[in-house]
Amino acid sequence: MQIIFKYKGIQGFGKMYDYALKHNHMITKSAKKRFQILMFWKKHGLQATKDAYQIGKSTLYDWWNIYQSNNCDIQALNPKSQAPHHRRQRKVNHLIINEIKRLRLEVCPNMGKDKVKIFLNEFCKENDLLNISSSTIGRIIKDKKIYHHKKKSLS
Repeated sequence: MQIIFKYKGIQGFGKMYDYALKHNHMITKSAKKRFQILMFWKKHGLQATKDAYQIGKSTLYDWWNIYQSNNCDIQALNPKSQAPHHRRQRKVNHLIINEIKRLRLEVCPNMGKDKVKIFLNEFCKENDLLNISSSTIGRIIKDKKIYHHKKKSLS
């Protein structure tokens, strides 16, 4: 009986499938090293492990708990992401955002961030707000998608 590949006509699907399979069930070098350290610890004790690998007691116990809670699977020792759970959010006064929208959409649609900064500094001075930099203005324009879409003329 011949096996028919279901996604034969889709270009690149096979490579993507192999890539996903490889990274789903992959044991990294660091996971192997952690497992080796754990086995050394179980065989030679805590003080010898600390001297040999310069790893703390709490780290060893954390790795051991992770290893045992995942049915002794070495793959569980792969390092996880160290990115913060809550990243800083940009805090900009809504009056400033509304003024940027007004300047970009009503006053002059092609106004760049540097020219917007000139008018925005005056606006901030009048309303007792903190000035913001032109790079921050550019990021606000990009994040809020404050673009003027030209209408195509029928000619």
